[in-house]
Amino acid sequence: MIAVLDKIINDVKNHNENLEPGFRDSLARYCHFFVQRSPHYAIKSIGGEDWRIKHKPLSDPPILGNLYGKYSTGSLAQWYPNFFCIDIDDKPLNFVNSIRESLRLDESNSMLYSSESPDCYHIFCKPILNGKPPTINRLHLSLKSFSLRNQVEIYPHAKRIFRLPFSPYFDSYDPVYYKLDDWQEKLYWFVKLDDVDISLIPDQQLTLDLNFKEPVNIKNFMQEGKELHEHGLQCSSSRNESEFKVIYYLWRNNITQAQAVFITWKWIKEKHNGFSKDIIRNPKQVKKEIERQSALIYEKFELSNILPDTTNNLFHGYLTRPDIPEIFKYAQGNIPRAKFFTYLLKYSYPRRHRDFIGIHRDKLINWSSYHTYLKYLDELESKGLIKRGSAYAQGNFSKDLKINWNYGSEYNAILDDGRSVDTLDDIIRFTYNPRDFRQLLNSSGCKRTTAIMIVKKVFSHVSKNATHI
Repeated sequence: MIAVLDKIINDVKNHNENLEPGFRDSLARYCHFFVQRSPHYAIKSIGGEDWRIKHKPLSDPPILGNLYGKYSTGSLAQWYPNFFCIDIDDKPLNFVNSIRESLRLDESNSMLYSSESPDCYHIFCKPILNGKPPTINRLHLSLKSFSLRNQVEIYPHAKRIFRLPFSPYFDSYDPVYYKLDDWQEKLYWFVKLDDVDISLIPDQQLTLDLNFKEPVNIKNFMQEGKELHEHGLQCSSSRNESEFKVIYYLWRNNITQAQAVFITWKWIKEKHNGFSKDIIRNPKQVKKEIERQSALIYEKFELSNILPDTTNNLFHGYLTRPDIPEIFKYAQGNIPRAKFFTYLLKYSYPRRHRDFIGIHRDKLINWSSYHTYLKYLDELESKGLIKRGSAYAQGNFSKDLKINWNYGSEYNAILDDGRSVDTLDDIIRFTYNPRDFRQLLNSSGCKRTTAIMIVKKVFSHVSKNATHI
């Protein structure tokens, strides 16, 4: 096993094409769900008691070391965790089963695994809160009373290391998942799980679900923030702006707010490059400014329902370039139908492995209208593009749908600066020029004069609804 692991690590490092098909995609998907790379991680021997902290970002080899059983690797929480685990210690299995029953958990929305010690268990789930991904703070606040009452712990945690899942040493207690051959199979079944609405958990403590009235736009200085983080200040009188960009870069990478403050504070002390007098004269004031800047970025984006990159793409979905001609082929140039199917398909992409996808009626109406969404669903079903489930999914007025589609790779997704593109008009402008889009409309059955009008409308549109921070 170790020899195999060494070869895999070498192939990953060297981008070797001899890796089995899909391996690199699976590793990236695993990291999106479970791994927080910065600011540090920990390892320990199999069966060992003490974690050894590694004060550097988590790279692929230690992750693979965990997945292939060389040792255990642990990381901290993401700001928006894409999973949560109920950690149960020193309890009989019937207690664990009663916990799952009380939370309405089964094999469709959770996976039960053994832990390192006897009578210790991990229940893995995918969280949702009021139809949106929760931050790590909201996750723990919502489950605080439940965890205290049942004497269990909730992971991941912003400050405590948690062992990455799917080591070969731990089997599932669920018959469906028992004796799965490797971590890729376990990941496949985890991705298939339905979300768990933590607002339905008994004794959960909900906070007010506030929103800003004005939406906020994503700035395009991700790369600049990355370069500043790597190389430090580049000129005098730039500290305040550079700190903001570094914090923004960390938020985009789903780093928790507290860790963003820690990393940025450490960064400015070590990489001011002599361009800041304030860090020498008044370091306490500099740290306070970093804390204020992080609060501005994290709180405003959270209240505006804007998510870090990977969480945004996993929640809102994405399309690939080959999808666009097929969408317009179905819609025959009809823009309302094209929009409805675009948003339906976009939402289904990260959920495509599920048997059926629960989609709230409000989303379907928002993608079309109250009077047309059922009509569009009927049309899609008559063309064999969707199949409706026989029952409602969990949640008020949710539709159970399966989309019959030749899905592309998520790593060929249409992304603008690492983020999925929101609207059909934006997707068109991002992937086509006016002439090519008009040809696409003509080939899909759209009349020449109608195609010209659509192209003019799409490419003359400039959004005036967003403000910037």
